[in-house]
Amino acid sequence: MKSIINSKQFYILKFIFSLSVVAWIVMTEKYDLENIKIGLNNPKVAFYFFLFAFLQLLLSSKRISLLMQVKSSKHFSMRKMLAISWASSFLNCVTPSSVFAELYRIRHLMTVDPAINKDNSIYTSVFSKIFSVISLATISVFFGLYIIIFSQNSARLFSFFYILSAVLFFVILFVIFKEKFFVLFGGKFKKLYSLNSSIFFHRRLDNFKDYFLRLSRNKKDLFGIAICSIFIQILNTVAFILIIYSINPGFLGGPFELMSVIPIGIFLMTLPISFSGLGLGHLAFFQVLSLVGIQNGSDVFSIYFAFNYIFDLLGVLPFIFLTYRTKKVPER
Repeated sequence: MKSIINSKQFYILKFIFSLSVVAWIVMTEKYDLENIKIGLNNPKVAFYFFLFAFLQLLLSSKRISLLMQVKSSKHFSMRKMLAISWASSFLNCVTPSSVFAELYRIRHLMTVDPAINKDNSIYTSVFSKIFSVISLATISVFFGLYIIIFSQNSARLFSFFYILSAVLFFVILFVIFKEKFFVLFGGKFKKLYSLNSSIFFHRRLDNFKDYFLRLSRNKKDLFGIAICSIFIQILNTVAFILIIYSINPGFLGGPFELMSVIPIGIFLMTLPISFSGLGLGHLAFFQVLSLVGIQNGSDVFSIYFAFNYIFDLLGVLPFIFLTYRTKKVPER
């Protein structure tokens, strides 16, 4: 009961935060309704946005299958994985909290292959987010080298660049010396077993250890997951760039500058402290894009949010399909 109350309070705080930031943006006139109309009424931008969004969904489905460590191709279907991903996106935009969408995805992922441990669906959800963050850092650092070397505004990006570079440096160290990391942290992991004596708790730890060791030592799958994650975020970043150029025809900066800062905005807007990114995304892109001389970052995010919301709403079709299929299964 206490956890339910706390979750409701957290939801209310997120809603108040989003509403407050949006109100502040409106009162300080950090938006232009004409810009938003121009972006939303651009059929070319809309077409490519939805195309990129669908490609991201396909890559995300492939990444999920690799993270799930699917064993039996007989029971696995990319079409089913795609339907689960899109349906959960639909729930994310119609329910008061992303937790509902997350639980829905986990529950359905447990059924994709009876040959694998059901706990894998939970680990998949966690590691998907980890790989997304690493991918955003990789893109920002890679293209950030350009802006730091050639742009006069590079000093304003140093703090971001150093932080993201540190994240990548740690990831590279782990990949190179992962076996030594296993030895170093293996003893600390064993101490977790003393926290609770229940068989259920120990089984969860055993499953996680087995999952993590399999994932970290499977170089082929790790490479596939990394490639999928990077291309997902590249497509997401390019979608933002299309919107930026559509309402900033006089922008003199190049795409490399935008590729270096947009991933930072994407990361900030996904922090779980706002309601579906509202407010936080406006503020993040207003600040981040101002680093490269664009002052209508709030308009850019508004257009992105609207297009993304429409695409997620289309997930109602696979949601209905999965719901109908789930109800039919017990009758067989």
